[in-house]
Amino acid sequence: MALLLASLTLGIITGMDIRDVADAVQTGVGHTIGNVDRGFGAVFGERSNME
Repeated sequence: MALLLASLTLGIITGMDIRDVADAVQTGVGHTIGNVDRGFGAVFGERSNME
């Protein structure tokens, strides 16, 4: 949560348009969540094959 707030604040302070800040954060969070999701899917998929 702190990193999210810091990135929003830094984007606004550096003069980015608020819409551009929101798009950048949304894209970054989306890619991060997607990568984490794939990792968990691989772990749980492998685990179910072992049972």
